[in-house]
This record gives sequence, C-alpha cells and structure tokens, in this order.
Amino acid sequence: MTGCHAIRTLLGADALGLLDAAEAAEVRAHLAACPACAAERARLVEAVALLDLAGDDADELPVPPPALEQAVLDRYARARRARRRRMPRWGRAALAGAAAAVAATAAVVVIVT
Repeated sequence: MTGCHAIRTLLGADALGLLDAAEAAEVRAHLAACPACAAERARLVEAVALLDLAGDDADELPVPPPALEQAVLDRYARARRARRRRMPRWGRAALAGAAAAVAATAAVVVIVT
C-alpha cells in the first residue's frame, strides 16, 4: 500500500476525476484505511463542487483595474521592508560578525591543513 504523502499528491487530481484507473484504485484502497486522507479528499471534493457552482463565465467576469496589480506589489514590497527593519542594527552587526568569524576560521583551517 502507498503511504499518505504519495496519496496526498494524487488527491487533487482524484477529486477532479483526472486519475487513470490504476491510480484511482490505489487512492481508493488507501482512503478505505486512512481516515485523515479520506477527510482531505472530502474537503477537496467540496472545493471542486464550489468551483462548479462558479461556472465557466470567465468572459463575463469584470477585469480588475490595471492599478490593482501595482498596488498589491507595492504593499508586498512595503511589508518586506518592514520585516527587514524589525531586526535591530546590533543584530545585523552581530550576524555579520559571526559570518566573518566563520569565514576567518575556515581560512585558518585551510591554511593550516
């Protein structure tokens, strides 16, 4: 029998009905013995049903304004900068000092050997 990790990689395709007969049989056999994977498949089947409710009206969907992508990217960039600023300056200096010490140690080891 195949393990959970391998089966979980197939669950999405199974929920969409895209597996060949052998893969589908393998998934069904595993699901019969594994409640965790069976529950995951049930959640995926529900998601597929919701996608079916959305329909194929992609042509009728409104096109977002061009500025939306730029606004999202700008907000992402600001969030990344804010995360970088959270490390205090002494923390960056300590990190740089530790890297320099490791490099110096490696150089000494290479020279000595």
